[in-house]
Amino acid sequence: MRTTAAIIFLILILTWIGLVANNGDETTTLIKRQIEKGPAGEITLLVLGRVAEGQGGQWHAAPNLTDAIVIVQYLPEKNRVDLISLPRDLYGEFGGRDLKINEIYNEKKIPEFMEKMPEMTGIEVKNYLVVDVDIIKAIVDNLGGIDVELTEPVIDSVSGYRLEPGIHHLDGDGAIWVMRNRFAPGGDFFREKNQHNIIAAIFETFSSLSPVEKTKLLLKAAPYAEGAEKNFSIGELIPRLSGINSLSFNSVTLDFATGLLVSSYITVGTTTVMTTTDTGATTTATSLRAYILLPSEGVNNYNAIREFVTEKLR
Repeated sequence: MRTTAAIIFLILILTWIGLVANNGDETTTLIKRQIEKGPAGEITLLVLGRVAEGQGGQWHAAPNLTDAIVIVQYLPEKNRVDLISLPRDLYGEFGGRDLKINEIYNEKKIPEFMEKMPEMTGIEVKNYLVVDVDIIKAIVDNLGGIDVELTEPVIDSVSGYRLEPGIHHLDGDGAIWVMRNRFAPGGDFFREKNQHNIIAAIFETFSSLSPVEKTKLLLKAAPYAEGAEKNFSIGELIPRLSGINSLSFNSVTLDFATGLLVSSYITVGTTTVMTTTDTGATTTATSLRAYILLPSEGVNNYNAIREFVTEKLR
């Protein structure tokens, strides 16, 4: 995953959510309440993750692509947080442009993308966050590591190192490696599920800390959240974290097993190949194609996807 810093903001938001659940409006000074709220205090947020230029080593080759697209929805009546990942290769029309959804940041189509959310998922989203700072290693290490249960092996394609299915205690490097790894039959879908598992593990470990320990960790993370690109404001953190509740997490991902997506390709340009033989040189134009995902019912037809997400959120 190129976008592990998104989790830091989720921790901040979820911590606030836990406090609000216990203390009501008394926590309004923790984070300015400028996030749009739905019925009965529901909160939805679109988190777009990327790695900025010069960050993330080999992972910053395409810094303006948002390779994590996650809708975070808090349901206070269920004391639950929904994490809905949309696959980065999903292709459609947004604001008059046909593109993959991981291009919406680069093409300045975030508002148009959010307008499509009710049609695509049944969820109305008005607030977004773009993060590009990779600090998950420090956060996980400051937590003393996290326990994550893997349902499939995670394999390093170069060294062959692997983690077998089961519960593993991961340090910061291990968490990043698991989150970024997509060398499995599920590819990006495998990565999205692991991202959700690690988000839940971080929050569970964070929730077990003392109020003083929570405050110290959040104060370290606050500057990164404050500097992130967003369309709402985050206030100053204050050490009032003792009332956090245990929240359940509902993970929703789309993969081929759902029958909702099909693979396809689009032509994105041409390249010229020169071949030299004894009789001379010849040039051949070859089309350049990009891999995309389409709704199985057809491009821009999200009816089945919306029904699937709606059912998972019941």
